[in-house]
Amino acid sequence: RCSALILGNVAQNDLSRERAGSEGAVEALFLLSENDDDEVRVNAMWAMSNLAWNAANQERIGKFLPQLLELCCHPTNEMVRQNATMALANSLFYHEGNRRRMGWHVGALSRLVSLTSDISAKVPSDRLW
Repeated sequence: RCSALILGNVAQNDLSRERAGSEGAVEALFLLSENDDDEVRVNAMWAMSNLAWNAANQERIGKFLPQLLELCCHPTNEMVRQNATMALANSLFYHEGNRRRMGWHVGALSRLVSLTSDISAKVPSDRLW
């Protein structure tokens, strides 16, 4: 649980973010995200969202896009979904290759759009635009 938090805190600095990625942090966090403990998954995806503010890490994350998409649609834990979605958003930021990869995954965009309907169903109608 704590190793992901450490990586996430380290990844709040540009130089450390770059070095952590080159040392295998992205791959390690995806391994942690396979853990049965949702708190580990939550922490791993939070750390991933910080690592994703580096172009080389965005490329590394893109190789795990199917796994990240699954975590974005986690069936039982809203915090896993939230942090994975943040990691996905950050990995797409100014990264054309990852945006194209999204198009290669059949149903990926419709699944992500369905997340917005899940959220809007929880917001009172007077707060929707």
